[in-house]
Amino acid sequence: MIRRVDGGSSSVGSVEKFSRPEAPAPEPKVVRPAIDQSKDTFSTGGKAIGAAAKAAGGAVAEAGGATGATGAAGVGDAKANKTRDEFQATEGYKSLSTEQQKQALEVFDTMDAAGQRNMVDLAERQVNGKTALLDTDTTGKTLLSNLHQIATQPMPQSFADAGVTRESLLGSITQEASNPGQINQHDRGTCTVTSMQYMLNSSNPAEYMRLMAGLTSESGEVKLANGDTLSRDKDSIAMDSATDRSSSERLFQSAMMQYAKGGDEDDYSNVADKDEGLDAGEQEDALEGLFSKGFDNESGSMWNFTPGEEEVLNLLKERSPQDTYIRMKWGEGKEGGHAVVVDRVENGRVYFRNPHGPGGTQGDKLEDPPRIVEDPNTGIQSMSEEDFLKWVKSAMVPS
Repeated sequence: MIRRVDGGSSSVGSVEKFSRPEAPAPEPKVVRPAIDQSKDTFSTGGKAIGAAAKAAGGAVAEAGGATGATGAAGVGDAKANKTRDEFQATEGYKSLSTEQQKQALEVFDTMDAAGQRNMVDLAERQVNGKTALLDTDTTGKTLLSNLHQIATQPMPQSFADAGVTRESLLGSITQEASNPGQINQHDRGTCTVTSMQYMLNSSNPAEYMRLMAGLTSESGEVKLANGDTLSRDKDSIAMDSATDRSSSERLFQSAMMQYAKGGDEDDYSNVADKDEGLDAGEQEDALEGLFSKGFDNESGSMWNFTPGEEEVLNLLKERSPQDTYIRMKWGEGKEGGHAVVVDRVENGRVYFRNPHGPGGTQGDKLEDPPRIVEDPNTGIQSMSEEDFLKWVKSAMVPS
């Protein structure tokens, strides 16, 4: 459960800061499905910006296929009808009430081809023993209900001005909820909140959908699980240099960075991405806001992480298969910092998800820290227990 992107950090005084990632040249990129029209040509290596994003007024691009299978693509499109039939044939769809099925099809028919494929994946994904469509958020609403809100609520004019369409948002949000392994930070110093975004989608995708419904609304505001207000960063709407991120990744990560730093518009700018990242206290605040529970930054005498100290490994083993948020040393000379999510410890290795996301080839050996690509499609990597103890800084676990 991790995505591949290497984050660096600098120190301000004695406080460690997570900052902009290092150049990802050593690890070839795995192209994500083109669902966000603002990055429809990123498969050339992330250098092309995408014709749609360049066009004044934000004309809709052909991001991987039709734009609205039952709209612009035509109701009679055979491929769209086949996907619709496949969606209705899933056990997840069949488990919905008659009214919920109607709601699901209303959402489905507003989406482009890639988004419709994600709907199939959402219906098939199991969360706590039921389809992800029926996962519930902290207010009791289902993922489907929140998704329907995004599909039907008025869209801010600023989104259209930036070339961000409802179809692209629905496609990327459903991709992240159905396949958290696709979430990534690209070249932004957001490894911290990207790892949190992954954790939230892994455990409670309905809550992520609720937050995105608020961030994409006209007000751009929504209450976090702990009652604090999360606000859209005004600089996060238009496409930036992180061309491998979707619009929803950009919106969520920027809003969480802004929240962790105080919540005001001047506290963080996605365009500038100029600060050092989040210190340990800010990371705790972000985790507590998202999950509405206290988190402890486990460090100190029992968390020195020398090769002889086994407490951290025992803790991670006890928590498996629960995700555990980990702060790591990173980069040449261990001078940088990076946040990852540990999934499990087994057979002498620690498995984690790198927020840089998919990339590389299975079995690739990487350095600083020494690790192996386990799943290039989801960003899962692993380290030996011995190496992990040399590179880990601390673990942030629920109180």
